[in-house]
Amino acid sequence: MHDYMFDGWTRSSPGSGRLMARFEIDGHMKWESYEPKPFTDTDIDIAISHCGVCGSDISSLRSGIGVGVQCNACLRADCERCSADLENHCKIDFVATYDSTYMDGQKSYGGYAKYWRGPAAFAFHIPDGLASGAAAPMLCAGLTVYSPLLKTELGQANVVAILRSSSKRANTLKIGADQYIATEEEEGWSKKHADSLDLVISTVSGPGMRLEEYLALLDVNGTMVQNLKLGGSLIGSRSTARKMLEFAAKENLTPWADVRQLAEANQVVQDMVKGKARYRYVLANK
Repeated sequence: MHDYMFDGWTRSSPGSGRLMARFEIDGHMKWESYEPKPFTDTDIDIAISHCGVCGSDISSLRSGIGVGVQCNACLRADCERCSADLENHCKIDFVATYDSTYMDGQKSYGGYAKYWRGPAAFAFHIPDGLASGAAAPMLCAGLTVYSPLLKTELGQANVVAILRSSSKRANTLKIGADQYIATEEEEGWSKKHADSLDLVISTVSGPGMRLEEYLALLDVNGTMVQNLKLGGSLIGSRSTARKMLEFAAKENLTPWADVRQLAEANQVVQDMVKGKARYRYVLANK
């Protein structure tokens, strides 16, 4: 296959060349042509139909078969973790599908575009009955939550949502939470709910997070899983992603997401930073 130019949203990053944007930027992306990594015999070109605004790509092959690509795209034969189906924990090199660099020095370009090129090993079938727009955010945010749930094997259990304010209480209870804790509004919340949880999945981190209070919520033999995102984001393996999508299709589960057009990408990333998403944005390439 001859190499050619792709079209998509890009930004200029001083010192690192031109890379596909991440949602942390300020919405100054440009729609233009760019040269993808050279095509190799292990690569695949995908026509993008939807992209989750959290790094994941969900796309449609030209043959019409729906496939998904998660956040990481590196599989090393010399890594024992990659060989053990733990490529998301690769201790040699973590390569993201966007705004990253492959082992040969070529850049990875994300899903804010018409096409994506990368390792075919990381493109897998989306089950029938699961729409592309629904699967997109599952491949990053969804997988981050599903992976620890699968490993802990808790089964059916009460779900407690923990947020700073009560602004999302109604929607959170509507989508299945049994209990809601607003940490900035409920005085003494960590003591009141101490020793009450078997598993805490944290999707945030930072200097303002009072870790000791969350640990106090755990019962004996409880587990806390904290997502560190970029540089420590472990997301989930390809096999776990497949299990998650199959489970979602079987149980008819879909995320609460707002589908926006790819042409609106600059405004969408700004809205994401401002916390306006309810509760994930997906870019549709139509």
